[in-house]
Amino acid sequence: MATVATSTTQTLKSFAFTGIGDVKQDRSQIPRQEIFVSNSGVIAAPGAGNVRQHTFNIVLPMNFSYALVEASFRLDSSAGVSDWAKESDGVWSDGESGATRVVFIPVRFNSLTTRAEQAPGAIQTFTMDKVPNQVLVPQSGTSANLLWRVYDDTDNGGATNYNVYARFLMYDITQAHHWAVNSPTLTR
Repeated sequence: MATVATSTTQTLKSFAFTGIGDVKQDRSQIPRQEIFVSNSGVIAAPGAGNVRQHTFNIVLPMNFSYALVEASFRLDSSAGVSDWAKESDGVWSDGESGATRVVFIPVRFNSLTTRAEQAPGAIQTFTMDKVPNQVLVPQSGTSANLLWRVYDDTDNGGATNYNVYARFLMYDITQAHHWAVNSPTLTR
């Protein structure tokens, strides 16, 4: 028995905020853009006698800082029996410089469905336990990212459809050091 590892990098959609000048923008808590991830796809069946691990990765554009607002995903095993773990661990990180991560914030996703309910046709929806409140400022030449893994311990599990949703606020690097951006506010 082997673990078949697969991964997907999610596609971003951005929506710019307009109407305020650069000088005022830098001194405010108003983000430059809001970035959405709303994707779907299929995690392939692992093959005879194998189990699987799937990694989801969201890589954000370089040279900006980010606040994670929300993230969730859904696994639909209607094509066959799957035994996806009820929890999924991940990391909200400010990128890598060589082998060193400067900020490494653990995140956990929990399923609202228990393993006993995961019969054929079961849909599991995972939401974050606690959204990190840190504004990440990536190092020069790196990108902030959100990465997490899910595990399926079913031998010969079927293909699984997935849907991913996440939302981030994008700030200028200089703006990220302003006190208002780092304060809990109703804008998030």
